[in-house]
Amino acid sequence: MEYTFRRNLYGEAEAELSSEQQTFGLWLSEDMLMPSRVTELLEQLTHLLNNSAQPFQFESSHYILEVDRSSVELHAKQSDEVNITNEMTEYDNDFQLCEDNHYAHCGPEDFYALLSSWAHYI
Repeated sequence: MEYTFRRNLYGEAEAELSSEQQTFGLWLSEDMLMPSRVTELLEQLTHLLNNSAQPFQFESSHYILEVDRSSVELHAKQSDEVNITNEMTEYDNDFQLCEDNHYAHCGPEDFYALLSSWAHYI
């Protein structure tokens, strides 16, 4: 998984990932800016990877993260999907959002590496 972190004009942290993983970047940039939230999730993930915890869900403002020992899936919350779909009708077809912006998945080890790097960056 490839990613880069940067600061926008306002000094806020932003994550950029490949188009297949773009939803993870949006989630980090929008919902995971507080170090305490990132640390909490890293601790839960560590316990899961060490076989001392069960699969879990982690809910944020706009997304639901589902984590088990074999995969990590991120879904936009239903209300956000409906809002985005409704807003799409206002744009020309050339500017429509891809449905992939609402979902991403990866392996737990890759996700741990991404989240650890994000924690150090913010």
